[in-house]
Amino acid sequence: MGGRSNQLNVKGQKAMRLGYLSFIAGLAPFLAQAQPQPQPSTPTLNGAYFSSGVFVGGDFSRQTIPLGIQNGQPRSLTTQIVTPSSMAGIRLGWGHIVQGGIYLSAELEGSMPFTATISQTALGTEFRAKSGLELAGFGRLGWSPDGRNLIFVRVGAISLNRSLEAPRLNYRSGPDNELAPAFGIGAEVALTDRVSFRMDLTHAMGSGETDLKIFQGAIGLRYRF
Repeated sequence: MGGRSNQLNVKGQKAMRLGYLSFIAGLAPFLAQAQPQPQPSTPTLNGAYFSSGVFVGGDFSRQTIPLGIQNGQPRSLTTQIVTPSSMAGIRLGWGHIVQGGIYLSAELEGSMPFTATISQTALGTEFRAKSGLELAGFGRLGWSPDGRNLIFVRVGAISLNRSLEAPRLNYRSGPDNELAPAFGIGAEVALTDRVSFRMDLTHAMGSGETDLKIFQGAIGLRYRF
């Protein structure tokens, strides 16, 4: 038997990409209304900060599962699976506004899933997508019109900790244990001089055994020390 292809929730992957574009479009009014203003003597964005939040999104994985030999020919099953993901995360970072309202920062991030295992069934076979603790590092480049509010892009890497199991096929892949490149876009809205509401969307691109791709949005609060 030749290779067979099983695609699950392809529309889900397209919806995640559409959501990413919609998020970017949603920042347009913020950009259009924000006008350069005199910077305060000490911008509230400057310095070390702590941020916590909830990360919600989806994982897209694709891989080929070997099924053995039949009639002298190798058999395989190619899967494309979209699974939801939800994690709690914290961030530690330091940033500073330089000339013209340009903001530069570096941050470390850690996240832990609310649900470690998610099961799906296809062609009579159960697939279990598992996730665990993940660490990440990012650099941020942003612009602040007033030293308090911020829009930004960020680039970095995430240490993937995702795997896929098919118990009936005696198959398990991952965890990838690789640093996957990632990028994102987001905004911060000041609530007080030290507290801001933060939202961002991140896309990570793995290249390991599971060919994993992550689309994930995050909302939370940021506190400046």
